[in-house]
Amino acid sequence: MRTFLFTLLFLLSINNAYCQLEWAPIGTQWYYSHPHPWSGNPFWRYDLYTSEKDTLINDKSCRVIRCMEQTEYMLLEDSIVYYYLKGEFHPLYDFSKQVGDTSIIHFKGYNVTDTIDCAYDTFYVARGIIERIDTIYANDLALRSFLSRIEAIDTSPSVTELIWPGLINYIERIGVPYMFMPMVELPSLGHMRHLRCYSDNDINYMNPWWAQHEKPCDYEIPDAIEENKLSELSIFPNPSTGKITISMDQTTSISNILVYTATGNRVYQKTSKQNPVVIDLSHLQSGIYYLGVILESGFQEYHKIIMAK
Repeated sequence: MRTFLFTLLFLLSINNAYCQLEWAPIGTQWYYSHPHPWSGNPFWRYDLYTSEKDTLINDKSCRVIRCMEQTEYMLLEDSIVYYYLKGEFHPLYDFSKQVGDTSIIHFKGYNVTDTIDCAYDTFYVARGIIERIDTIYANDLALRSFLSRIEAIDTSPSVTELIWPGLINYIERIGVPYMFMPMVELPSLGHMRHLRCYSDNDINYMNPWWAQHEKPCDYEIPDAIEENKLSELSIFPNPSTGKITISMDQTTSISNILVYTATGNRVYQKTSKQNPVVIDLSHLQSGIYYLGVILESGFQEYHKIIMAK
């Protein structure tokens, strides 16, 4: 009898440990590294995602999660986390699966036919095969960590231009430890934004990758963007209401110009060998952006610009 009671209590304790499935309770925060676009320095900046409130979409209660100008609407239903895009909710993480199970994942991604406004405004369908389920602990709370091998099944011809993740690791409550929203990327989009820290009302979790650096979650290098500048490069006016002139020494040739939002979304691209060159950013909203100048020599620079309308 004692053996039966002990076994029952043990099973109940294990079940309780894994019954903490929740997604983005109000106040939850994720810190992700935002590497320097050219050098890849992971200490350059960080992106802070915050679960702010509940809202109703399509008669479903979902969480509003924001990071600067990026807003995601997500919900947990029947052990599956969904995100909202283009009028419907798309499956992302399925916590009900077991090793060997198949799950369908809708990755956010770029519309590769749009060469100017490269926003994450579409999705691509993939099949995931659960290869392994591990356990990690955060404040003594057991969380399952799923490792899924991804097979692209979207039949769009343009998908071949994108980079698909071969594996995806997602963790209960936390999500993906290398990017807040798993995405398929264009080859030129640079470096992963690894999770630094996660916190909610119950747990505080620091990614072992970040813990080894012994730095706070909100650490950044404010002056890193000022390194390796060419003194002869001129960008004016800055702030600007729309048009910006970029000029350099006449012995130097410009190859490409890129403009990114503060969270790393590319919103402008221009190929030009003119010097000086004028770009028109009047379609952008007021705010801080980062302008990348690529020279024919291969040298790259990155400058902060301000749109003020």
